Amino acid sequence: MNYYDLAFKEQTLFELLEAPSKTEAEKVLKLALRDIIDEIEITKGEFTRKRLNELFALIASEISPAYKQLLEDLQQDAIEASAITYGAYIGAALPKSTIEEIVNQNRLIQGYQFKDLIKATSDNHVRQLKRVIGKGVAKGKPSHVIVKELREKDKKLIKSRLNSAVFTYISESRAITRHKAYNELGINCFEYVATLDGNTTEYCREHDGRKYHKPIKEIQGEINIHFHCRSVFIPCVDTKHKRASQFGEVDGNTTYGEWFKLQDEAFQKKVLGKKKFEAYKKGKYIVGGLSDVKGKELSFKEIKDTLAK
Repeated sequence: MNYYDLAFKEQTLFELLEAPSKTEAEKVLKLALRDIIDEIEITKGEFTRKRLNELFALIASEISPAYKQLLEDLQQDAIEASAITYGAYIGAALPKSTIEEIVNQNRLIQGYQFKDLIKATSDNHVRQLKRVIGKGVAKGKPSHVIVKELREKDKKLIKSRLNSAVFTYISESRAITRHKAYNELGINCFEYVATLDGNTTEYCREHDGRKYHKPIKEIQGEINIHFHCRSVFIPCVDTKHKRASQFGEVDGNTTYGEWFKLQDEAFQKKVLGKKKFEAYKKGKYIVGGLSDVKGKELSFKEIKDTLAK
């Protein structure tokens, strides 16, 4: 098995991962919500400003600890996942320096360190629950209606926020480890591989299939730049291969832009939105198509000409 096949297999398997930390965090958040609901039901709809403020304070004290614990648990999950990745490539134990880098997570995602992203996620969860209760009280809704709305909102928040947090931390940790393995193996040509489905971001659609003829340390900042990124760098190969997509296997050399052209208009419109879809049909908006990077410096004219192709 070559490194290209290994990277694909590894990515596929990790997409199926359900981290233990996520399960534990869900349990804690459900218990927190139960305590909050109990307090709401005690009021029987008789809210005062003082009572409401006490309830808001309770929300923060119940929700925040679950996210703090999530970050600590994720560090262990990420080390385990990274050890699997490193062992697959190098066949050796994960270096201590790599473990420290994973735990610290000093790399920025959307301008934030991961601990800051977790706190922002926790704060948003608290804010959203407060908003549901505040609106309900302002409109004079009875307690049981507010509780129902609170359950629905909390369920959506847990599903989306925890998935993103867990996936991002582990995928970023694996990227750190994989890149160190690539460096030790002396690989100097990489291909940007995005996921072929309707959830892929514009950035990843544009970069899919792009080749970098450089050492990994020079390009690692080009990937996993957004929350919940599923893209990876994979060593370049000349052999025939397949790659998975939302609608079945395709030729391994198929880029996102080429794959997107094969899909029906309903799918294209759903992914791009009305305005971009109309521009796409008129040829004014291009999906994918960035040229390969050959490892040389470009002039402004060369850059402009490349983007115009």
